[in-house]
Amino acid sequence: MAKSFTLLLLLVFCAGIHAEKYMALSKKGATTYIALPDIDSITFIDTANLIQGTILYSKPFFHRVDEFNTLLKTGGSGVDNAFGASGLDHAGAPVYFANIFCDLGAINSVLLPELHNGAGQNLGIKIGDTLYVQATIPNGMGNDETESASFIIVDDYTMAGMIAGNLLQYRVATLAQLLLAMQCFLTGTSWRGGAGSNAFAAIIKIMPDGKVCIDNSGSAQAIKNLAISSSRSISSPYVASAFAFNATIFIVGASAVSETPGKLLRPALATDRLFDYMFWDAGNTIIPGAHSMPQIFTNSGDTIDIVYGDTIIVSANVGVTSKSASSFIVDAGAFAVHSATSFQNLLDYIQTTLALPVYDNSPANHLSLSIANPSSDALLPSGAIVVRGQPSPDFTISNFSLQAKHSDGSPAPSGFNQNCVMIEF
Repeated sequence: MAKSFTLLLLLVFCAGIHAEKYMALSKKGATTYIALPDIDSITFIDTANLIQGTILYSKPFFHRVDEFNTLLKTGGSGVDNAFGASGLDHAGAPVYFANIFCDLGAINSVLLPELHNGAGQNLGIKIGDTLYVQATIPNGMGNDETESASFIIVDDYTMAGMIAGNLLQYRVATLAQLLLAMQCFLTGTSWRGGAGSNAFAAIIKIMPDGKVCIDNSGSAQAIKNLAISSSRSISSPYVASAFAFNATIFIVGASAVSETPGKLLRPALATDRLFDYMFWDAGNTIIPGAHSMPQIFTNSGDTIDIVYGDTIIVSANVGVTSKSASSFIVDAGAFAVHSATSFQNLLDYIQTTLALPVYDNSPANHLSLSIANPSSDALLPSGAIVVRGQPSPDFTISNFSLQAKHSDGSPAPSGFNQNCVMIEF
């Protein structure tokens, strides 16, 4: 869909150039001067009437939500990478609530409106919604105490934090910020009349498999009946299901840890890697056997089944010219280094195969190849591969195909291939 744009017009007097009046046309910082006698007419058109280049998009791809706050906490599943600690991988300290608006792991986490469950369904969280967290924690004197806290969803991560010092009211923008605020609520001094929570050692984290984990080890009492709901009835069932925990999270043994029943997903990014199997411990040493945990999923939450050595084939017609290539091979990257094949590598390959310029020459100047995101592609599904042609009939893109095959001759990775069936916008 063509978008409107603003053209800055400025009449200037250029001394020394025949003393003529010129028009200065400025776009993206570049200025062109045109002598007024050379202009026959000026017409301002509705950009919706401009010729629209071909726009194709795939179904959305998803990545498991990124690990967060797992330093020294291995939880009940997956392998501990110690990611998301003080904003850096393998950092030396866990994340604290005071850093909710500046810790890199917290602010770079998935925005809550973009959060999906393991089946690829959006949880339906919107800006302005309020999430409610309720829990029961024994007071150590034979009585249970139940409290509820509210978490307002905002679009600016710098606004995250406690509202007016109230331990029961927070603002959050990202998933990691929500978990830090939940942790603050469950472990804070609003309990026992200001004496403090008996779940004082609880830590909430995101494990490498995309599950949210609550670890209550070291606390004096259990966390009971922890439940999360939404202010909007349409999204509340999805939120409650995605954040379901054990009815009781004890303080000793394996039952001190409870995880969500399934992984949580975020839309894929261009920097995400199609095949990136290596996981580390806190000492930056690869963990033996941690080679099979999938990273990228289809729009229905299934693995894309892309592995090292697979070949991806690209073909299309650009205008009347047929373009094709089949030499893109998925690479696992260098040992102990995150250098495996990324979506950006794939996008660059498609662009080269189709001989498309970097930008699509539209008024919005989109990239010809990109992964859709909310900031630049509000009408396209976040995480989808987007292919844009030039706004000319001679560059219409048709019969586009993006398919993979396994190097060992086994059946093709149907998850990836079905997700890459393109839709014309």
